[in-house]
Amino acid sequence: MQESAIIRPDVDGPLPVVVFLHGWGAPDPAFYRPWLEHLARRGSAVVYPRYQDSFVEPPRQALGNVLAALRIALARPGLDTSSLVVAGHSAGGALAADYAALAATAELPAPRAIFAVYPGRRLPRVPRGLPEIPPRLIPAGTRIEALASRDDGIVGTGTARAIVRGATRADARLVLVGDEAVDDHQAPLRTDADAR
Repeated sequence: MQESAIIRPDVDGPLPVVVFLHGWGAPDPAFYRPWLEHLARRGSAVVYPRYQDSFVEPPRQALGNVLAALRIALARPGLDTSSLVVAGHSAGGALAADYAALAATAELPAPRAIFAVYPGRRLPRVPRGLPEIPPRLIPAGTRIEALASRDDGIVGTGTARAIVRGATRADARLVLVGDEAVDDHQAPLRTDADAR
């Protein structure tokens, strides 16, 4: 399963990299296509690792699958990982923080920044969630922006708060989204003007 899609503008030379980690059960880049294409139009190579085959993949395997897929994808030519950004939605937001905490140990590029959008480790009515890697392991100087909403009925604000509170060496910030047009968990999947 260690596969990744790479969306990039049609230009020569190495490009800065954004790793985008999908939400649980959304391994197809089509779920986030407008967002991925927006990042590519802005001049980034967007790496979209597929860390699960299906919704029922055991959560404890997700981070290992992310690391294995990125080990292959980030070794490809034309990618400049010196200013790596890792973004993620839902489970992908939690995995972005976990990646940052373990990147050096896994001998992978450490991210300069993490953008966790409505991060979560557990879904309602799903007995097991993603194990947490302690955010205190995220290196000093890493910028973290975690978006959450009190009206997010899927994952709430707990994971975002835990990432920001626990990342004591990082430059971490929690942003609570209050705009009714985009304060629900599925807003990052929409393409309407408010979501954009």
